[in-house]
Amino acid sequence: MEADKNSILGFLSAQNRRFSIPVYQREYTWNITHCGRLLNDIKTIMKHPNKRHFIGSVVQISNKHGLISQINEATIIDGQQRITTVSLILIALRDYIREQFEHIDDTISEEIEETYLVNSRKKNDDYIKLHLTKKDKAVYDKLIYGIPLDENTSNNNIINNYHYFYKQIKSQKINIEELYDGLAKLDIVEIALERDIDDPQLIFESLNSTGEKLVESDLIRNFLLMGLENEIQAHIYNEYWYPIEERLDSFGKNTLSNFIKDFLTIKNLKIPKESQVFTDFKSYFFKNYVRNKTNIEKFITELDKFSKIYKKIISASDLDNKITTHLKGLEFLEVKVIYPFIMYLYDYYIKNEISKEDFSRILSLIESYLTRRIILEHGSQGLNKVFVTFIRDFDNNNPVKSFEIALLNKKGHHRFPNNEEIENAFLLRNVYTIKTNYKKYILYSLERSLSNEVVDLTSQISIEHIMPQNIDNHIYWQDILGANWQDIHQKYLHTIGNLTLTAYNSNLSNKTFIEKKEMLISGYNDSSFNLSKTLKNYSSWTEQDILNRSKFLISQALNIWEYPYSHSIQQNLNKSEITLEDSWTNIKPISFEFLSEKTAVRTSIDVYLNVIKQLYLFDSDAFYQTLNEEEILNVKFHSIGENEFDESKSSKIADDIYINTNISNEAKRKNLQVLFDSMEIDENDLVIEIENPHLISI
Repeated sequence: MEADKNSILGFLSAQNRRFSIPVYQREYTWNITHCGRLLNDIKTIMKHPNKRHFIGSVVQISNKHGLISQINEATIIDGQQRITTVSLILIALRDYIREQFEHIDDTISEEIEETYLVNSRKKNDDYIKLHLTKKDKAVYDKLIYGIPLDENTSNNNIINNYHYFYKQIKSQKINIEELYDGLAKLDIVEIALERDIDDPQLIFESLNSTGEKLVESDLIRNFLLMGLENEIQAHIYNEYWYPIEERLDSFGKNTLSNFIKDFLTIKNLKIPKESQVFTDFKSYFFKNYVRNKTNIEKFITELDKFSKIYKKIISASDLDNKITTHLKGLEFLEVKVIYPFIMYLYDYYIKNEISKEDFSRILSLIESYLTRRIILEHGSQGLNKVFVTFIRDFDNNNPVKSFEIALLNKKGHHRFPNNEEIENAFLLRNVYTIKTNYKKYILYSLERSLSNEVVDLTSQISIEHIMPQNIDNHIYWQDILGANWQDIHQKYLHTIGNLTLTAYNSNLSNKTFIEKKEMLISGYNDSSFNLSKTLKNYSSWTEQDILNRSKFLISQALNIWEYPYSHSIQQNLNKSEITLEDSWTNIKPISFEFLSEKTAVRTSIDVYLNVIKQLYLFDSDAFYQTLNEEEILNVKFHSIGENEFDESKSSKIADDIYINTNISNEAKRKNLQVLFDSMEIDENDLVIEIENPHLISI
């Protein structure tokens, strides 16, 4: 590796050079804000004859001993944003001088082009000095050749920044010769690496630790492709990586990184932290592959396969209509933490290792699980780890039963709500003010159950209150509800029994119940929605009528979002296993296994203290650091130095650390979760064997 100071124009002026941005690099991302800052820096040095300005480093890999008559290709692994931007200034300066040739010496434009932009005596790919990545190259090359640009390039940073510089020059606020001189005063450190000697990946990662961060998918792409021969890079990029990007980028700029995170979750059975995706990826890769062309192609083929599955999930689209309906339902439930598990299942389904019926049934059970939790107002906290355990416990030889068992073995906050819980909660659940997607999904699913027809979840259909939202000045509704009309109105207004679907919400408004039923076109009796049609069986709309309809719809709901129990599953009352994801209320532990060591215990305190001691011994530095976490400091978890707790309700785990044990089992579980999370230890590494858990098993 060699490092030398140079000017940016000195770097670009090298003869018979082609500066190639490798396929694995991200596109040109500088915008007008970045360009304005650079231009201001140039204006500053223009005012001071002896001043220069350092704009950063440029790292290149080149063949040091190429023939002088041939093009020497330099692969730019850092600095492409600066090189491209300076080149755009030069193109804009060249074009303006050519336009003003009657007033400005045109030899300057020729000098700019032949010295910095092109290899004037070369042809084809060797002619243009700067070779950008696939999407940017076409636009940049047209600027070099002066070819008119298509209208669809208006959102491209290359053309936008070129126009910005051209307008700034044309405004005549900048002296042409001074601008040219200012560009010559922009300095860089030129770092030259030798192929097969220096490690560009290590240097790249070091450079990326400062400045504008690359997203995780950028880092992974660079890791896979950097260091390979250019032809191999181009093959893997064009055949695999670019199609993956094209497949997922339209769903948002972070979709590719999110996909890789979910892919790693499947492979490692552990959810990477947002900041650890690249680190976890490298650990996974080196554990399973050797970094060479064959293995990289093998890995990226697998990634490509799962990216196709991921697109099906996030677009809620499959060739089978039934599966598409389930995916659309799950999309409306807005729980993205289920994606790894669904990807995992989808792979088995595509390989014909589980049937379409079983796959559809499991998707239906996921809908049931999530919807029942919404009805009970259970949050989504911890569900990401729950669905990782579903991957771990899944048996493709017995797919539906193994998933039912896994669902029914969840305890406490993550349990599968039973029918009695749903009946009690749904009766008075405020459905109207929950998330719009949730209420639409619930009502549309009920509508579908009555008609057996698919209802478009994205259609603009209104949700109608049968008993109106405001009846303060409506004698009819007050009379029909009776003396306690205010209490009844408040209690049942937003419940499932008082809601229906209509395409004519404004027409119905505050009309009487009979009027709402019998109105032409928009009335309930002739409605296109079965949820409304069923109202023709009611002659009034009293408290009892609302309750009766609620009970009817709840019975429908229990059929739609079924409880996962079949006659082939029996109760086992002997013993079971739980983790930190399950409730610890009233548990009777027998033993626990942690860090590959099994320990017999009698109480939850034994589990708590033994695990804490093992955490301390495992990494005392990380343990001490965790003690300063706000979540730990706020719960009277420990004392250092002197024991601040009752001696009978505390325990010493190290020379100066005392642990408070006078807390509930749930508090113990939550404290351990904080410790595991802070010390970056997988919660599933702790498994506790307990007595009499009423475990569901085959």
